[in-house]
Amino acid sequence: MDALGVGTGSIAVIGGTDVFSLFLPLYDVFHLSRATRARIPGGHPLFSGVSPTATVEDVLMRHGLLPSPPRDIDAAAGITLTNFQHIKQ
Repeated sequence: MDALGVGTGSIAVIGGTDVFSLFLPLYDVFHLSRATRARIPGGHPLFSGVSPTATVEDVLMRHGLLPSPPRDIDAAAGITLTNFQHIKQ
C-alpha cells in the first residue's frame, strides 16, 4: 500500500486482465473464487501471464502468493474460494 501512497486500510482492485496484472506485484492477498463447472468460450484470462501452460494459480505463486486450502462456497454448484497470501520474508 505504500507504493500507492495509502497509509492504512484495504484496497480492492476491480478491472480486467491488464488491471489485475498491473497490481500483481502489490497484492498482499488475492481472493480467487472459481466456478469450476463454468466455461466462457472466448473469455479473457484473469492475468496476462495465463496461457495454455500457466494457470492463474501458477501466475499468483510466481509473484510470491501462496494458496490456502480451497474452501467450498457452494459445493453443489462447484464454487470454491482460495486465498493467495503474500508471505513476507
